[in-house]
Amino acid sequence: MRYRPARSAAAVAVAVAAALTLPAPAMAAGGKPKAQRFTVQGLVVASSAKTLRVLTSSLTVGKASLPANAVVTVQRPPGKGKGNGKEANGRLVGYTVTISGSATKSGRALALAASSEVARPLPAQVFLGVVSGVTRDGLTLEETSAAGGDDFGDDENTLNVHTSAATVEVDGVAGKVAEDEFVIVLGERDGDNVVAATVDAWTTPPDVVAGDIADVSGSTVTLSGEWGDDDSSDDGDGEHAAGRHGGDDEDSDDPTGDDGDDPNGDAATNVDLTDVPIVLNGAATVDASDLTTDERIVVLGETDTTTDEFTPQIAFAFNDRDHRPATHRHHHD
Repeated sequence: MRYRPARSAAAVAVAVAAALTLPAPAMAAGGKPKAQRFTVQGLVVASSAKTLRVLTSSLTVGKASLPANAVVTVQRPPGKGKGNGKEANGRLVGYTVTISGSATKSGRALALAASSEVARPLPAQVFLGVVSGVTRDGLTLEETSAAGGDDFGDDENTLNVHTSAATVEVDGVAGKVAEDEFVIVLGERDGDNVVAATVDAWTTPPDVVAGDIADVSGSTVTLSGEWGDDDSSDDGDGEHAAGRHGGDDEDSDDPTGDDGDDPNGDAATNVDLTDVPIVLNGAATVDASDLTTDERIVVLGETDTTTDEFTPQIAFAFNDRDHRPATHRHHHD
């Protein structure tokens, strides 16, 4: 699948302005085009009481359908920015929205004024893979697995990840991602678009333990021999049962080090999460004792090549009790 870079705001403005160019009979008095109705659907990447910035999955102006994967700014309907609710106070990053209203232009300037706005929260998820490109607004992710939330054990995808609202770490410190680095993205997905809350990148791919929690004893969690709903250790497309995989394998052509063999097969895997940050449902950081059975967890860390001891560094857990976007942000020292 060939990636097409995210379109710039200027390019979108030109495209929309072109769509607003009307034949003479449709011109208003004074030679200015009449306003046309627009409808936009997509993910909110920035919000305030007055405006929303939306990463589009679809955008129509009049009868014209315009390119997706663009970020547009929309003036919110009167009254939407008032009150005390989440939708009112502008904290809608990670929500999917459908907005309709009137589109007007003056020269090359574009204005989208909404009369209707419907917002729906999306659950936090994590996405693991390799950076295949760096864009002005984020990165392109070639998934090796979609491991968290509703996408646990889903197919591999090429995702357009928007990082303007995210904290980004490379090898544990604040930085910028580069091509071919392994990343885990925490955020919300709509189609092939993701708005990220956090991005953790590694110059050397980490080992990954993922599966359903079968037992919790103190700070140790036991993962069942399942990756999502797959009962086999490898389904042939890179998905694995619980256990270590990934890392830096010299015999593998996969940049994640994942050669299709899970060393633990279907066996249960124990992981000691003492002092390891665990992000639950993309929100609060919890202790291992706060986890319960049947929750899903993804743990990243490294394995000592001499002792084969796995040292976890960060974990992401999910259950079915919270379907809201991620609110977690890393705190740098």
